[in-house]
Amino acid sequence: MVFGSARRGAASAGGAAGTGFLADIQGVSLDNTLFCCLDAGALDSYDGSSQTWTDQTGNGNNFYLGADGTATATDPTFAGVAGAESASELFSFDGGDYFTAIANSAEMNAFHHNSADFSIMMWAFCPTGGWDDGRFLSNSNATSTTDGISWGIQGPGTADDVFLLVLKNAESSALTEATAVTAHVAEADWNLIGLSVNEASGTNDSFFYKRSGVSSTITAFDAAYNAPTAVDATYTTKLGTVGNAAAGTIKSGTKMAGVFMFSSSLSQANMDSIYTATNGRSFV
Repeated sequence: MVFGSARRGAASAGGAAGTGFLADIQGVSLDNTLFCCLDAGALDSYDGSSQTWTDQTGNGNNFYLGADGTATATDPTFAGVAGAESASELFSFDGGDYFTAIANSAEMNAFHHNSADFSIMMWAFCPTGGWDDGRFLSNSNATSTTDGISWGIQGPGTADDVFLLVLKNAESSALTEATAVTAHVAEADWNLIGLSVNEASGTNDSFFYKRSGVSSTITAFDAAYNAPTAVDATYTTKLGTVGNAAAGTIKSGTKMAGVFMFSSSLSQANMDSIYTATNGRSFV
């Protein structure tokens, strides 16, 4: 569990006072380990036309729309009014779209390392019928020939079972494969989904999170890695597909409004606070 010291509109341990989702997270004093904050509705994160989704924290953890800094068929489509900070500002996906980190930060490269301690949260709209093996975030591929993680959905149709796969090159199987069979997302609706990992903490001290309404659901799992590697992730981090973009691209009809990454394992109560703060836009 982590706590900062900032109030909304004040400077914080994570940096200067922010706007949009950054200000919301500062307002509940949870920004001190926030290393990436992407907000489709904040003008300092997306201007409505550029090829880059900019990290509000000032850490430079920016993402290209699509494969690179040029307009391609893999670019998600922006909707809404740039800077309006409402539920209408979002990126939509057509079944072949994703985001690519310009470069992996040290924190992203450490997701699969020994004593990994991190959290990822995302405001995402799940289309009717589920996400069908889509990936929320990945810097590995789908096999054991790479180093990194994949976080996403396992199973077709409406199953929507959330999983984490932690890979080590040349190993015959995943270091960790944890599946949440209860934290189903709400279809045809917005969800704040989350992953909290504390690799060194012991059994069932990591969890998957989802909330789309009055209360949140978590499914706890043991995130202990088996002899993890210390090398960097094989691929630059992707949002909406696997690291090499060869499979697991998130389903058409998906929408994404914000992504938050922390270099610490948040608690369920922390994530609930972020849900309340960032849902001022009335996603749900």
